[in-house]
Amino acid sequence: MRSFAIKMFVAVMAAAALTSLAAAQADTISFDLHADPAIVSCLSADGGPVPTAHVTVKRGKLNDTLTIEGDNFRPHLAFDMFTVQRSKFLANGNADPNFHGSFGLA
Repeated sequence: MRSFAIKMFVAVMAAAALTSLAAAQADTISFDLHADPAIVSCLSADGGPVPTAHVTVKRGKLNDTLTIEGDNFRPHLAFDMFTVQRSKFLANGNADPNFHGSFGLA
């Protein structure tokens, strides 16, 4: 009986540890995307403000949900969005002085 109680205690503690570990991850994360200054004029309406985009990622049990909200883009603009392995920009939108060469896999 004591062995069963010890095993139960260990199982409960392991479940509690896993639950607190999962809770440590944020359920939602958000960040801004920055357009390459070289193409901003292609994205924005003539004379309009600089386009901006805000990303929100919400964690799910099986899948995460990515939402991108853009403002100040040229009306009826068609474009593709993709991710790259390396970027010539830092997270704040400034040029990365250590970037040299290609973008890597897309």
